[in-house]
Amino acid sequence: MLPCVSLFPVSLPDETLLSRVSRYHFLVGNGSFYKTYGDLFGVTPFRLEAILPKQVSHLVSRLPGDPKHILAEIVSQNTLVPLYRPFLGTAKQPCSPDAVLNSASRIPRRSVDDHGEARLCLLCIESDAEGHGVAYWHRAHQAPRVVSCWKHGVDLLSACPECFRPFLRGTNLLSILWLPCECGWSCGKVTEKRISDINDHRFAILTNAILENELLPIDGLTLSKIYKRQAMKRGFAYGNMVSLKRLEGSMISQFGEEFIRRTDRAYQLGKTSNWIRFSVLDGYLDMPISRHILLIMFLFGDLANFKEKILIASDPDSEPPSLRLSNEDAALRKRAYREKILQVRKRWPHLGANEFWKKAYKATKWLYEYDNRWLLSVIDPNSMPSDISASRDSEYASNIERNVERLYSIGPEKPLRVNNERMLNLLPKKVKRGQGLAIDYPLVSSQLEQNYESLWHFHVRKTLWAIMEMARLNISPASSSLRIISGVNHYHTLMILDHYDIDLAEAISARYDPQFQLTKLSVSNRFEGPPGADKIRAGRMYKKKGKQAG
Repeated sequence: MLPCVSLFPVSLPDETLLSRVSRYHFLVGNGSFYKTYGDLFGVTPFRLEAILPKQVSHLVSRLPGDPKHILAEIVSQNTLVPLYRPFLGTAKQPCSPDAVLNSASRIPRRSVDDHGEARLCLLCIESDAEGHGVAYWHRAHQAPRVVSCWKHGVDLLSACPECFRPFLRGTNLLSILWLPCECGWSCGKVTEKRISDINDHRFAILTNAILENELLPIDGLTLSKIYKRQAMKRGFAYGNMVSLKRLEGSMISQFGEEFIRRTDRAYQLGKTSNWIRFSVLDGYLDMPISRHILLIMFLFGDLANFKEKILIASDPDSEPPSLRLSNEDAALRKRAYREKILQVRKRWPHLGANEFWKKAYKATKWLYEYDNRWLLSVIDPNSMPSDISASRDSEYASNIERNVERLYSIGPEKPLRVNNERMLNLLPKKVKRGQGLAIDYPLVSSQLEQNYESLWHFHVRKTLWAIMEMARLNISPASSSLRIISGVNHYHTLMILDHYDIDLAEAISARYDPQFQLTKLSVSNRFEGPPGADKIRAGRMYKKKGKQAG
């Protein structure tokens, strides 16, 4: 019987299996990597950065406890299997050990997107050492094509910044977090931390969200349907099909070719034929994981919206009629609803677009969802896209992308929230608002969605501005004064100060530079608040204005 391994380190949040094995190596003080691999796996060294090394079964047999549950925990907590699981195309199953292992068995041990690198964030090293007493390697940093830290928004390192020696070499274990590089550089040395490209950061945030949520597998046909429906809603329709050429072109236009090349290996190699494809092969969509994440970023924006569409698609009664009916029945329904709308227009020739919802709600609703261009051409011809708007779309989208930072900057005046109206005011000419905007200006609409400021990010900007004002007016450092000046409520003010470790007295005496601090904090414009921000507070905090107790 193989000896039991009792000193194997307990997993830390988002830690990789390679990190746990490397920590074990230094914890027990083994003189060679061969000795550590022999202790844990009973074999010679192999590549531990694989998605799920087959030799893991040898490790779990030497750990105390039920091997099946230990293996399931390692797969769930220390590997990238949860990132791949939603896109495997298997039937949905409960989150049991058998389900976890079944999902993992469908993933190749080496991914086409896997670089064989080990990436780290210098800011995470600092916070891990403070919070857990030890630095370690994060799983979210090792996901395919991730080059930014989702938490701090800075570029990840995969090699020594001084001698460029890679952190991971062959089958060696990792040592750079605990020992200096052979050139003398160590993680504790001051190194410039580069702020990541906004798209790289968004990609990392979405990747981490999928990892943390541990979504169940989605049937390939269902996933294809979800993508197609959302693409058609975004205006990439060609009759009853998705215009893949327009979809791909819009994605490249929005993200930029440089980002696409960094994120997608096939595109980097010039393999762009059938780059986006919704065909199902062996029960799943034949696309690498990085391309799935790109599609979700582009079509849905964030994981919450994507999950909502998954729930809708999983309920047959919630599916739109056109997807439940045969093509022939859908065509008949389209014809009948079009005739209904034409009758209403003929009877009331001067009827406004909003009135059609009152006169023929069912027909208007169905056509708005699945025959939008035809419907708008009848009820609101002015909203139809023109050659002029199409040619201006890219120009105006670039205009917003270039100038939106001015709206986010913190100056002498009290900050205003970055919303759609203020972003559209950056354009040289007015564009049609409302539903017509997404049709005439899809790239502009995408920029609005991408740069819309969350409420908590707005709270942070106002708080930093208020600290500067208190210093300028020589006001004593009290959180009550900060609340009054910023306009942020008391609980949220205290949460922001605590979350970012801001010493109010020290900040005021140091003449706080709010713009520098905002950059330093790397707050995403989609920031949803510190941990516990969504909890209901005692007292009257949860009550809406005007809902006073009698």
